[in-house]
Amino acid sequence: MQWLGVENLTLRDLTIANQRTFACTIAGWKNLVMENIHIDRRDRPDYQNQDGIHLFGPGQHAQLRNIYGNTGDDFIAVAPDEVDGVSSIDDVLIDGVWLEDADQAIRVLSLGEGRVDRLTIRNVSGTYRSYGFIINPWRGGTGGNYGNIVIDNVDLRPMKNNYSYAYPFLFKLGGNIESLTLRNIYHHRPDYDHTLCVIGGRYNNDEPASEDTPTVVGRL
Repeated sequence: MQWLGVENLTLRDLTIANQRTFACTIAGWKNLVMENIHIDRRDRPDYQNQDGIHLFGPGQHAQLRNIYGNTGDDFIAVAPDEVDGVSSIDDVLIDGVWLEDADQAIRVLSLGEGRVDRLTIRNVSGTYRSYGFIINPWRGGTGGNYGNIVIDNVDLRPMKNNYSYAYPFLFKLGGNIESLTLRNIYHHRPDYDHTLCVIGGRYNNDEPASEDTPTVVGRL
C-alpha cells in the first residue's frame, strides 16, 4: 500500500499478508491515524527488505496504535528526509507495538536537514532477531537533525540474530540528537548476547566514527 500527499487519512483493522517489500508507505501527510494493523509475513526468507510501515516526510500529526506482526527488516520506520534530504516529521505517537520475531524493530532516520521532533514511542514488546531501535542517519553526511524523542516501556526479547554487518543490539544511537529520553527499558540477555545500547561510531556497522558520521547528544 502506498499513499502520497494525503490529509486526514485513517487506516484501521487491516491485515497485510506477505508483503514483497514495504507493507505500507506514506509520504507527504497530515493528520494520520493507523490502528489495529497486522503485518502478517507468513513466508519468511532472509535478506529481502520486507519492511513494515514507512513514514516519509513531510508529515505532521500521526497516531499509530496496536501495530503487530513480523517483518524482514524495519517494522516501523520514521524517516522524514530519507528521500529528499530536507523534509521533516513532527508530532508522532506510536503506542502499542508487538513484534513476532521481526528482524528489526523501529528505525528513526534523519539524514540531512529534515528534522524529526516530538516523537513518542511507548509499549513495545515481543521478540526481535537482530536490531531493536536504530536512531541514526544510517548513511554518512552531517548527522541529521533529531529534536525531542521519548521512548517508554520497552520489553523486547532477542532471538538469534540473522544479520551480521553489526553486532546485535537493542539500541543504536548516532547523529545530532537534542534530547532523547529512555524510560522503563527491560533488557534480556539469557540466550543471545545483544548489546543494550551503542552510542556513536559508524552508523551502520561497528567501526569507529568518521568525519561524516558525527554523534552529538545534547541530553540523554
